[in-house]
Amino acid sequence: MLLHWSKKGVYCPEGDFYIDPKHPVQRALITHSHSDHVVKGCKVYVTAEENYYLLRLRLNKQARIETLKYGESRKINGIKVTFFPSGHILGASQILLEHHGQRWLITGDFKRHLDPTTPPFQVIHAEVLIMETTFGHPIYRWHSPEVIAKQIMQWWHDCQKQNRPAVLIGYSMGKLQRIQKMITPIGPILVHPIVAKVNASYKKTGVSLPLSFTFLHFNKIQEKLLNQSLVLLPTGVKMRIPSHASVAMASGWFQTTQGRSRIPLHQYFVLSDHADYYQLVQTIKDVAPEKVFLYHGMVNTFASFLKEHHAILAQPFELSSIIL
Repeated sequence: MLLHWSKKGVYCPEGDFYIDPKHPVQRALITHSHSDHVVKGCKVYVTAEENYYLLRLRLNKQARIETLKYGESRKINGIKVTFFPSGHILGASQILLEHHGQRWLITGDFKRHLDPTTPPFQVIHAEVLIMETTFGHPIYRWHSPEVIAKQIMQWWHDCQKQNRPAVLIGYSMGKLQRIQKMITPIGPILVHPIVAKVNASYKKTGVSLPLSFTFLHFNKIQEKLLNQSLVLLPTGVKMRIPSHASVAMASGWFQTTQGRSRIPLHQYFVLSDHADYYQLVQTIKDVAPEKVFLYHGMVNTFASFLKEHHAILAQPFELSSIIL
């Protein structure tokens, strides 16, 4: 086994490095900069060049970050390491490990739909595939991003006619930048400071975004302006939203009634930065591995569907080889 599961995360013993570790380690290879994939305190971070500014947002100024261009290889203790685009968010990567003729590919989080803020998922062939399964049930099948963009635009237009602020909640890193790039502005775009910081990192990396204005309190905005605006808020932020606002959220979990029932909103947009069930299956076929391991998400559910409906054998990576 070139990679093992440990309590600190995915570990490569021969290379002596971890991938997206859960605890501080000597050397961490980072697939992308969402908070559940980055831990502070590692001695060295290695990531894709496009992820540098986003990762810097997560870490202190003294953190040592080394970068590789997509497709550029580097040997770490004899293990050949190459980062390839995963399409999840800006700078997100699959990581290919090569050693003694073996090719192991770990997808990290990924999506197959095109996203104007990040390079698309690149198909890489490998003998062993370790893939995420966030949406590993057939109920999860995405509409095209163009369909969702039209839905958002229509909702914003309807809010303007009703003199209501259009408040859209989503992940501050990746989701809200994608939405800004997907739509054609029909009024001002107002963003929370957290979103503004991520926007700035995108721009430093070379991704252009529509003009937006940073705000901190709704009561500081002229009502006439507010009622024509699209307001972008990060998930989890505590802020008093005007009672006449129309509040929406974008997430793949809203594909199901159960997912929508958890959060009472005026509008739900089914938009995910992960592959849906059918794209997960297609990815296995594209990579054409000899072995498939699953992690992050609906692991057992997806493994059952793969065996029953696609004659593909896969097993949970966490149970494949455990190092304590």
